[in-house]
Amino acid sequence: MNRTTHATLQLNRKRIMILYIKRICLFVLLPMFFACENEITISGFDAQKWKEDPNGCYGSREKLLNTVISNQKQLMGHNEKEVKKLFGKPDATDIRSRGQKFFEYGVKGGTLCDPASLNQPEIMRIRFDALDRVTEVAVY
Repeated sequence: MNRTTHATLQLNRKRIMILYIKRICLFVLLPMFFACENEITISGFDAQKWKEDPNGCYGSREKLLNTVISNQKQLMGHNEKEVKKLFGKPDATDIRSRGQKFFEYGVKGGTLCDPASLNQPEIMRIRFDALDRVTEVAVY
């Protein structure tokens, strides 16, 4: 076998290998990527009422908070997109070092709704780690 034939065979092998790798990515890895997203469901939680009460100014979020807190384990491990789908756009976002991110949702308005108010707002804070997973839900 001469050098040209050998080089042609190697080139054909590389092309076949690249074709197989593309197929693996297309049929195995791509569906796995999209299958990772799960919808969060919390029994007794009305997501629409939550979304219609920015900063908790109308009192709906305060009524729904106990349901969220008692089911907070169901939020753990979910990503930012899934949380936004359930709770809507956060009232505030806090980005920290090492890839940490916090979503803040006003639950009881206070000064968020009325700057003249003497009451402090109540905030639900959802913490995401560097891998975009919920690791903590806290109210302060």
